[in-house]
Amino acid sequence: MSNQNFSRRRRGMRFRPKGGLGQQQKPDREASQARAEVVSEQGGVERVFEKRHTHEIERAEKWLRQHARDPALLLALGKLCMRQALWGKAQSYIEASLALEPTHDGHMTLAALMERIGKPQEADKHFRRSAQLAG
Repeated sequence: MSNQNFSRRRRGMRFRPKGGLGQQQKPDREASQARAEVVSEQGGVERVFEKRHTHEIERAEKWLRQHARDPALLLALGKLCMRQALWGKAQSYIEASLALEPTHDGHMTLAALMERIGKPQEADKHFRRSAQLAG
């Protein structure tokens, strides 16, 4: 151990080697975009779905057992499922949320989902309902 490192430890300072081990790195947008383009070219997937969303869905579903009638939690679960392209599951969570409490955000989310799965008439219906709730 060098004298410099020893003196840092003696003074209560933590030793961090230079070179960024203790620094947080910013996400590289160009690299993320390049990965998404490669995936879309190879498998027809429009974006890279991250594994963390499945963990978030599992955690929120555990909360749902304790708070089954929470419209905000149901809507959040629907949005998480949309990120993972779980269209049927997303639809059921969002519809359950709207059954408990019709909201502008809920109808907008369901409208976006309906557009995504190719049901434009249903999307229009939910866009109109969201506009009514907005004002």
